[in-house]
Amino acid sequence: MRGRAPLYFFLATCNNASGVYYNESQRLTDGWIPISQVLSNKYYFVYLIVFAIIITAITFIFLTFDHLSGKDESPYRRIHFSVLFDHNIRKVFKTQREETFNTLLHGVRSALSSHCERPPVIMFLATTTSYCTALAISKRLTQAFLVAQGSEVSTENMRKVVMKGSKYQALEDYWDFYRGLSKRLAQLKVAIISEFHRLHPQVASVLCNLADDAFSPYPKTMILLLVDVENFFTDRDLHTRAVVDMAESFTSHIMNGFLDRDVVTDLQRTICGRPALIEPDQDLELL
Repeated sequence: MRGRAPLYFFLATCNNASGVYYNESQRLTDGWIPISQVLSNKYYFVYLIVFAIIITAITFIFLTFDHLSGKDESPYRRIHFSVLFDHNIRKVFKTQREETFNTLLHGVRSALSSHCERPPVIMFLATTTSYCTALAISKRLTQAFLVAQGSEVSTENMRKVVMKGSKYQALEDYWDFYRGLSKRLAQLKVAIISEFHRLHPQVASVLCNLADDAFSPYPKTMILLLVDVENFFTDRDLHTRAVVDMAESFTSHIMNGFLDRDVVTDLQRTICGRPALIEPDQDLELL
């Protein structure tokens, strides 16, 4: 019996512990309200509706505050544009240089940045054989820019963004060009100036004001210049010279004799920072 005493003691202890556990569990569950009793309460659904209204109101307040706080959407716009750029430009114009793609991509992305204080100016340098390609790329670039901004892309808007430089060949056209470019930047956020090389040099100096680094009235906009360099550069130049050097050289060529040297330098600084040399693309359908 003495050998079995520890066993009896252990079993008795377990029995007492189980009894205590049962009694405590019963005591805890005695205060619970059955679910059927809760559902039978006539005010239950009223409380539920009030609770749902409160949650909805709180959610609405948070969403409204988030909207009014001016959340920066520029990263999403730049991502959206990058996707459109790869699909509609990089994969279509396969003869263009990687340097050209990078210039176009980073130029437009800077216009979509929340910190853009002046319109980036992208100069398309094209020969006579590649000018149509430059026009097609500029239009697709404009479409992608407008879509990324959430603006309407329509045939009418695409027609309005284009300004022909051949219409502003006289000094008297200065203010017409100024008003036309300002209107496009204010309403459409982008302007394509085709035949830029035909602009009167004094008219072209408008860009020094509208695309000024510190005092531009049109931030987060973009200006595209289409330039036909014709036969100004040799084939060797087109393949070996730096694109920025060619842009500055051609700008000096068409502006000297009409503008002071300081004005020419200021204009070069404004429009020659993002030049893109365009290669001809055969069998290309214009947009």
